[in-house]
Amino acid sequence: MPMIQISILFSIGLLDTVSKLGAAARFVNDIFITEETNLLDANENLINKKRCMAILLHEYFTKQIILASVIHNGKTYNLRKDALDAFRLLLKQRKPSATLSVITQQIKSVYDEISIANFVVFLQTLLKEKDKLLKDLNGFKSDFKRIDNQDTYARLLDKVRGCPDLCPCCKRPCDVDHTQIKWKPGSQYNEHRCLSGHTLRAMNGYKFEITEEASLFMCEQIRDDNVIVIGPTRYQWLQFKKEHPDWIFDSALNDVGLNRLHGKFLTVWAKIGPKPCEKYRMKYVTHNIPQKIVHKTYHFILLLDASRSMHGDRWDHLMAAVQEFVRRRSELKTNDRITIIVFSDKIETPFTDKEIQNVDVSQIPYLDGCTSLVLHSHVDGEDCYPESELDQILEAHDTVIKRFWTLALGDEKSTSMKTLEKINEKMKGAFYDRETSAGKNQGA
Repeated sequence: MPMIQISILFSIGLLDTVSKLGAAARFVNDIFITEETNLLDANENLINKKRCMAILLHEYFTKQIILASVIHNGKTYNLRKDALDAFRLLLKQRKPSATLSVITQQIKSVYDEISIANFVVFLQTLLKEKDKLLKDLNGFKSDFKRIDNQDTYARLLDKVRGCPDLCPCCKRPCDVDHTQIKWKPGSQYNEHRCLSGHTLRAMNGYKFEITEEASLFMCEQIRDDNVIVIGPTRYQWLQFKKEHPDWIFDSALNDVGLNRLHGKFLTVWAKIGPKPCEKYRMKYVTHNIPQKIVHKTYHFILLLDASRSMHGDRWDHLMAAVQEFVRRRSELKTNDRITIIVFSDKIETPFTDKEIQNVDVSQIPYLDGCTSLVLHSHVDGEDCYPESELDQILEAHDTVIKRFWTLALGDEKSTSMKTLEKINEKMKGAFYDRETSAGKNQGA
């Protein structure tokens, strides 16, 4: 841009100078005087003079001199004295820069091909092109951010202010110098990390679910099988880490360094802990008591296929899976209860509402026989029509569904009744309508 502005200034200066030397249309012909020995006609001399004008302009820009005469095609043309004086004065007042001279010399081949018939029009055209060129340049997006295809700007910012990303658990800032690696911060091989250690999770409002004690653990101290609660969601720590692949949570410190840092944080916590506890509604403690994990209690109902197709390894594998399930739930010391139903063309219930610790899987009988299964579900139908679910059932099991029927209870004009009717129609079943459960028993 500076070189363009310099060229424009020279052009304007030339225009001011030559505008005082006579009519624009005759300027080139008048300022170059033909010698008496020149026997060319007026038209031939005019052609040469046009070339002399281009040569004069080139010499002015490159050699920074004003020639008193110009030779072209073996003919000499002298510059008129007032024109010579005017150009030499211009040279003193507005001397071309060395850079402009170099650029002009590089395009000498252009000057060798052109002729300038009307110098004033030539300069005016340059000035018009200037406006177009400046408009094009202004429209070209050349700011640093756009041409920075290696994230240099972001890397320099990181260098100055550090990485702005915070640990998604304890909210301690990442302290990795991402500028040392070409990859984008947070990407593979340039992950975020708290190299100097994470902070106490209580600083970000984390507490234990049952006791509501402030959690005085650091992220590095959480085991993969530990459960953490974030808002309404429960996570295993391993799953939480998988959901944040842009972070490395493993400690960069050895055990001694990590314990020393943890001790420092606990010292700070002893002084400022009550404030975050008040803010996040946590129970203030200076150390956490061992947390007893309380598992929910369930009543499990297992429906096991004991038909002829399950003979051999299939039945053995099924029993092994049931045995493992019962063992794991028993180890949790819950108050689970279990009902186990086996079926083929008949049905047996070896365990009904039994404490899961008292179940002997070896007592589950293998029935043999054909498969005859009836599922009887009692619902009120008060939900939206499950079209996609019904399509999935039909696609997977249509050939084995021998009968389907619906026994509806309630007002026949209700929305739930219409939903049940649509379900029954989709499944090509039989529909029975009873206003109440008592009516159903009477009609049975």
